[in-house]
Amino acid sequence: MEEFSQAWETYQEFREVQKDVRKEMRKMGWTKQHDKQLRQGLMQGVRSLFQANPQQQQRAVAAPAHTAPVAQPTNGLDKVKAAETAWDFAALVHFMRQGTEIQKQHSAQALRRLTYSDDACPRMTSAGAVDASIGLLTTGNAAAKSHAAIILCNLACDSNVECAIVAAGAAAPLVVTLRSGTEDNKGCASSAFINLTHQESSKAAVAASGAIPLLVNLAQSGNDLQKTNAVKVLNQLSSNDAASEAIRTAGGIRALVGMLRDGSSEQVAQVLQAFEHLSTSDMNKTQIAADGGVEVLVAHIRNGQNDHYKQQAASVLAVLAEDDANDIKIGAAGGVEVLVELLRVGTEGQKNSAAWAMSAVLDNQENRHRAVAAGGIDVLIGAMCRGSTIQKSKALAALNELANLDKIEESIASAEVITATTAFLRNGDDMDQDCAACLTWNLSVNSNVAPKFAEAGAIEALIANLANGSIRLKGTSAGALRALASANSDRRVRMADLGATELLLQALDENNPRLRGLALGALNHIAKNEATRSRFTLQGIQHLVSILEAGELSHRKLAASIFENLVLASSKVAELLQTRLVTAFAQMLSDDSLEIKVAAANACWNLSCDAQLVEAFADCGGIDKLPGILRANYDSEELDEAVLNALNNCANKTNAIRLRIGEAGGVEEAVACVRDDDNEDIQIVATKLLKTLGRTPENQPRVDQAGGVDVLLNQLRKPSASVQESVAEAITELAANIELRKKFVAGGAVDILVRMVSGSSTQCKKALFALATLAGDDANQAVILEAGALELALPLAKRELDSSDAAMKVLWALAAHSNGKAKLRADEQVLPMLFDAIDHGTGWYKIRATRTLARILIEDETTARKVVAMGGIEKVISLISTEEGDVRNDALLALDNAMESLKEIKKRVIEGGHVPLFVNLLEKNVHLERNLYILSSLADHDGAAVAEAGALPLLVKKVRNETGSIKAWAGFALANVAESNDRFKAEVVATGLLPTLLDMMRTGSEEEKESGAVVLSVLASEAGVRPIIVSLPGIAELSIELLKSEDEYTQIAALKLVAALAQDDRVATQLVASGAITSLRSFLSGKDDPLTQAIKAIASLALHSQCRPLLAGTGCVEALEKHQTTDSIKLKEQVDLALSRLANRAA
Repeated sequence: MEEFSQAWETYQEFREVQKDVRKEMRKMGWTKQHDKQLRQGLMQGVRSLFQANPQQQQRAVAAPAHTAPVAQPTNGLDKVKAAETAWDFAALVHFMRQGTEIQKQHSAQALRRLTYSDDACPRMTSAGAVDASIGLLTTGNAAAKSHAAIILCNLACDSNVECAIVAAGAAAPLVVTLRSGTEDNKGCASSAFINLTHQESSKAAVAASGAIPLLVNLAQSGNDLQKTNAVKVLNQLSSNDAASEAIRTAGGIRALVGMLRDGSSEQVAQVLQAFEHLSTSDMNKTQIAADGGVEVLVAHIRNGQNDHYKQQAASVLAVLAEDDANDIKIGAAGGVEVLVELLRVGTEGQKNSAAWAMSAVLDNQENRHRAVAAGGIDVLIGAMCRGSTIQKSKALAALNELANLDKIEESIASAEVITATTAFLRNGDDMDQDCAACLTWNLSVNSNVAPKFAEAGAIEALIANLANGSIRLKGTSAGALRALASANSDRRVRMADLGATELLLQALDENNPRLRGLALGALNHIAKNEATRSRFTLQGIQHLVSILEAGELSHRKLAASIFENLVLASSKVAELLQTRLVTAFAQMLSDDSLEIKVAAANACWNLSCDAQLVEAFADCGGIDKLPGILRANYDSEELDEAVLNALNNCANKTNAIRLRIGEAGGVEEAVACVRDDDNEDIQIVATKLLKTLGRTPENQPRVDQAGGVDVLLNQLRKPSASVQESVAEAITELAANIELRKKFVAGGAVDILVRMVSGSSTQCKKALFALATLAGDDANQAVILEAGALELALPLAKRELDSSDAAMKVLWALAAHSNGKAKLRADEQVLPMLFDAIDHGTGWYKIRATRTLARILIEDETTARKVVAMGGIEKVISLISTEEGDVRNDALLALDNAMESLKEIKKRVIEGGHVPLFVNLLEKNVHLERNLYILSSLADHDGAAVAEAGALPLLVKKVRNETGSIKAWAGFALANVAESNDRFKAEVVATGLLPTLLDMMRTGSEEEKESGAVVLSVLASEAGVRPIIVSLPGIAELSIELLKSEDEYTQIAALKLVAALAQDDRVATQLVASGAITSLRSFLSGKDDPLTQAIKAIASLALHSQCRPLLAGTGCVEALEKHQTTDSIKLKEQVDLALSRLANRAA
């Protein structure tokens, strides 16, 4: 008996447990065949005991729990007993259908006992036991119903029979039994449902039968067996979507939470399994949390005694945490801390579940802080680097969530984590690679971490994933590359060399907004390098342009930002011009979106770095739209500033663009921005635009007409240093216009600028530059001098000071005024400072110092002598010899002025052997005009020295081939050389230059006419050459014609020529015939050189007897006699000579 009881209990325990553990056993390789073998072994042992002791078998089977005692075989029960003994299933089924009530009950009981035999089950099923049992559920007494339910329960162990039972309609009567049966009926019916809810089709049918609310009720208020059975059924039904919803609707989740809190170990296990299924529904997640499930699950993890339950509870939390609201509840319940602890000290299974839950629950900011405070970083690092496969994967995801915290990157990014993350990038599955790329992205925003990822090979791995990964992985890899490319030129170059640019451009072809946006973000950083911009192919550029034209708003902004950098690449301009780029920008300026307008304006800001792009932008109407945006007043400071900057940069390119902006209303809008905008930054940018536009003369009156002068003066009066500085810059450009210059000075700009000179270094410099420009005319120079600007500028012009260049410009500007010259000449520090600048200065500082020296040397012998005494002439000549450009040109001017102020300097230059320097410059066509001034001045002192240096043929060449002032001054220098020696006159004639000189008098400019006449007059002064000169056709008439010129210098040259020509008898007659006497007579009422030269010409004509009467008859004698009282000895000598010749006396 004891052996039977043990065997029976073992088998019953197996039957109860097998369903619960089936899934876990299957995971370990357990199959249905294993189930069958175990059942057969157990049943064989039971049968052997039954056969050895039939009375014991009868009692054991006849007295199951919760059933009435078996009656003695009376009233036909002997037949039932016989049928049971004989395994006559057909007879037993017949009794169940048509027997008496007591036969039905006992035959059902018999079949119930026999269902514990696997061999019996198929035979009784074939005999119709299923239908009979279903019928008995409806018609039998209470005991019969219980037996029928258990029969169905046991037969349903076969999955095929399970489906057949459900298909036969067993669910409905079982539901009725659950609702209105006895306690035992309910227990048996709920047992039946356990085995009738394994197959999906069965679950759907049971759910549709209305059983779930009754099962929920049993779970809440049934006895212990009923609760256990009910939770098992609900657990199995929970994997079916319809059943899952029905459980929630029936209040089943609340019942399960209660059972999880207070139930038995077996019940808790079933609830946890049920929650694993139920929590896959979003609505169920919410309901589990609402019914207190989170708190109970956390308590199980914290206090539970069963390791497996802790693991299951963590798994459920992982699923629940997919709902953001549940994250908050999990955190509030202490779930984060218990998961960290479980991951630290739990079993491998628990750690797996804890890692999974951590990866889900940390998408909440508060939970991230909780995890960090609980030591979660180190625990997760350990799991990621040394845990199981699932721990590594989920810890990676959890660390990625933690990386969203501020300033956490360096706490996470240990060398171990970086190595592990890079390994995931290379070798993980798609999901892990994506998560690793995301972690790389999050951590690499830290400038200290990014280099470590680069060193570990993350860039190469990311590019490989960009090439071969899924769409999502490509996008995340692009995001990580963007972070690594940020603020690091070398990494950008490395990415480009590895082909990242091309792959990112290819990613734009994918019809995936996320990937496209992240690829654009990475390209935006790569485009910041000059070296990497060359990787952008024409096809890629065209795709970017198409995004500009029709992409999503955020993508258009990113594409515009990329082009902000691409337009800086001069090597890409030709390709950019092949696309619709500038047209796209122009269209974006008209877009309805304010953000797009801003993006376009920012891009246009850099677009202006290339003149071709600016011209193309202007041609498509883009330039004209920019002032219109300001005029429309979108109430966006960001847009206004971007537009003003774009206009300013475009205006910096060419005069034509500045003019076009002015014509489009740019000046007026800039003035309005300065006047009306409250934002100081906007005011400053607008003022800079006025400065730039003011470089074009046509725009300067527009500034005045728009009220710009008054607006700028108001700005200048503000206490803001930056505002004042911007206005000073604008004045520096606009004051080139004389009318604006006057208005700025009249408006009080000078006093404010003078005060600014005492401000910061920047203020000082900008104020000085503005003052220098305002000093563009004599009246303004006087005002600026009176304001004390010169005294302030002098000490600031020292070479070692930051303000030296601006201060030197003021000195140069004020040196144009007589009072300024006087002050500079009187200050003993000026010349040493100027020569220090000349010796050691650079750039404009050196140029302006040289110019200032040239100005104070004008007609001032004293200063010239000081310069000589300081060795300044040699310094200036050294500049001429060694420097180039403006410095040399201004040094030539300074030397010329010095020689004019002090004649002995000419001698010093000649005796110093410097004439060849100037002849060499003449030969090389260097600063021809200035150099010819010098050569002319030196030849005036010593023509032979100039000729001996080889100047004569060069001067002849310049007269013959040049035009304008160069031609004229070459002639003046040539005249001075020829005048020094008759041999040189003959050499000039021998060059065949005379027709050129005659042509200069006839058709040249006023200056050329003067020069030609001067040279011919010098040549004609030599008796041996004169016949050649007088033979030139029409020379007499030309000479008389030039006397009528309105230019005094041309008149003087003509008078000299007439005086020389008139010494020839034949030409004298021609001159008289051409009206020379009348012309000469008109000069006798004048003074200075014209008077002197006219008297000389009359004296020459008076040499000829045929001319004397004519001269006397025109009143020349009387006019000459008036000049006999002159104080000029030379003039009196010339008058006396002319009068003596007119009186026919010897000269």
